Amino acid sequence: MDQEKLALQLGLPKDADEATINAKLAKLQADGAEAETLRQERDTLRAARIETLVNAAIAEKKIGEDKKQQFLDLGKKIGADELKQTFDAMSPQVKLSNIVTGGGAPAGGHAEYKKLSDVPSDELSKMREQNPAQYKKLYKAEYGIECEI
Repeated sequence: MDQEKLALQLGLPKDADEATINAKLAKLQADGAEAETLRQERDTLRAARIETLVNAAIAEKKIGEDKKQQFLDLGKKIGADELKQTFDAMSPQVKLSNIVTGGGAPAGGHAEYKKLSDVPSDELSKMREQNPAQYKKLYKAEYGIECEI
């Protein structure tokens, strides 16, 4: 390939000398190496974020340890943001014995209510009688004023 054609392909003027062409080629090679390094760093950070999300889901009992690799692979396919949304949509696993004995039913505990309108109507009167402190706290969260019962 002649020097004039090479210079034009590199975006240099057609009368560029050999030193200028070699300098441009060296710069392109350095840029390519830097781009590859950045790609590897990005991939490493993505994998670390996905692993962190999966480990957090295991700790929160949203998935079992035996499903870790499956969700790591899924995270690589769909991305960390979609994986996070998937985990956010999941409820923690609850042991059946906790539900039977009343020690942790997902919809049964008063601690998970953030405001009074979250409490089912059949539990509202029981809460008012049996746990007035919790009722007052939820009332204030709902209406912004203290409850006087």
